[in-house]
Amino acid sequence: MARIITEERRVLTGSLHTIPDIHRLFNFHKCDWMAREPGTYSKEMVREFYASYAATLRGSITKRSKPLAQDPLTSTMVRGCPVDISPATIRRFLYGPTTGHSWSLNTSEFDYRWDIVRSGAFQRNAEQREAVLLWLARYIAADGEHAEWVAAPRLGILKATLTFVTKFFWLLVCNRVSPTKADNQVTWDRAVMVAALVEGVKIDFACMLLGEIHERAFRTSTTYPFPCLIFHLCRDWHCDKLVHPTRALDIGLIRDEANVAEPRREPQIEVPPLGTDLADTVGQAQGGDPIIPNYADTVSGSSSQAASMAPSFSRSTPQLGATVVPLAKVLKLEVQMATLLHHIQPWMQKSIAESEAMIKGMMDRKVQVVNKRLDAFELRVLERPAPATDLSSLQADLASLRTDVDVILATPSVETQAAPTVLADDTVLDALFSGTTEEGPAPTHAKGKWNSSHRTEEEKA
Repeated sequence: MARIITEERRVLTGSLHTIPDIHRLFNFHKCDWMAREPGTYSKEMVREFYASYAATLRGSITKRSKPLAQDPLTSTMVRGCPVDISPATIRRFLYGPTTGHSWSLNTSEFDYRWDIVRSGAFQRNAEQREAVLLWLARYIAADGEHAEWVAAPRLGILKATLTFVTKFFWLLVCNRVSPTKADNQVTWDRAVMVAALVEGVKIDFACMLLGEIHERAFRTSTTYPFPCLIFHLCRDWHCDKLVHPTRALDIGLIRDEANVAEPRREPQIEVPPLGTDLADTVGQAQGGDPIIPNYADTVSGSSSQAASMAPSFSRSTPQLGATVVPLAKVLKLEVQMATLLHHIQPWMQKSIAESEAMIKGMMDRKVQVVNKRLDAFELRVLERPAPATDLSSLQADLASLRTDVDVILATPSVETQAAPTVLADDTVLDALFSGTTEEGPAPTHAKGKWNSSHRTEEEKA
């Protein structure tokens, strides 16, 4: 459902001079802009303005950030045109080009109490809440400090408990500064504005209006305020250009056998779609491309008939493959693309910066983890006690090792001498005789055995 637009109301000042207190304060705060005719506005442009404002601000912050907690924008895009909505521009609209530049305000006293109410300190800090309540009761309550809502703030401020002067400035606030339909219940922030007006404390209406625009852009349950102000600012930046329709309907566009006005019933010249290179296409056409038939062969008749056919070609539907885009549509697409780029560019830059920061932070954390593990490992190595070395045991182990090495080296020669070798009989006899000659006489029992064995062999032979 579309949100309702709250129109500005003009303040009639013809009878204000009869009430000097109100007339004096009205002139002191320079509220003459409320008495001017608001002017006209466009509902579509006002809605486009608020939608563009919300989209621009959301595109410039992160997803976790709250839009209402951000500072108000000073410019936004409407229909492809930048619109300046800075406080200085709003002051020129309210007070004129001369006063808007030269008039300076000291709003520190109002800002102090305004921040207490808007920041939440009014609910948390009992001392500040009591001070603000007493100040409000002194200037706006008919019963003064004895008003019920001073002792019980939960009851709220009712319009019936206000003084006559306060009721007038309450009408100004709830209709021109912070529009609301609930005019019988005065909220605390609006009560601070009313009390400041009654006391004579300076208020920067331009900042108040800009802050209200900023807040209403993100509250979907409220109305759109200040349509005339917004339309005037957009018009100053040439956003109110009217779009003239250029499309038309022609009976000749209906393709039917019964349509005698259809231009295709006359001889047609089929023009192929243009290629990517217009110069090559024109050169092929001039060189006698067989795709394009000869105009003289196709069209017969006088020059008057050819002239009568020319308008029919412009109204005919383009051939298959040919694309005709109206200029108005091209311009509209360019404006839409410019607006889209304006919204996307800050969001993309923000996303790229966030991604780079996230990747950098992730790499830094990984490097820190690796460094911590290396440091812990180094500490563990340094804290490990050095093993005690026993010299005597080391010498014993070394001696045992040498013995083992000698055994290993001596084993092959012993095994070679002990292992029997299968040789021929002559070789064994030669070895035995040579061994006997060299080694000397053998023992007696050995000789007896050899002689007996020798005789036995001879007898057998």
